[in-house]
Amino acid sequence: MKLKTRYHSLMLMRKGDVLFMNMHQKQELSLFAEELYRFFSYWGICFS
Repeated sequence: MKLKTRYHSLMLMRKGDVLFMNMHQKQELSLFAEELYRFFSYWGICFS
């Protein structure tokens, strides 16, 4: 649900703002991936 509203707000923004948001989202995504990796490596250590 949150993603949908974010998408719609992106559609309403100007092109420059959209570019900026894309950069920001990529940073967010990499942070999220890092957290996921840490989480899985933690559980991997626990169950190995």
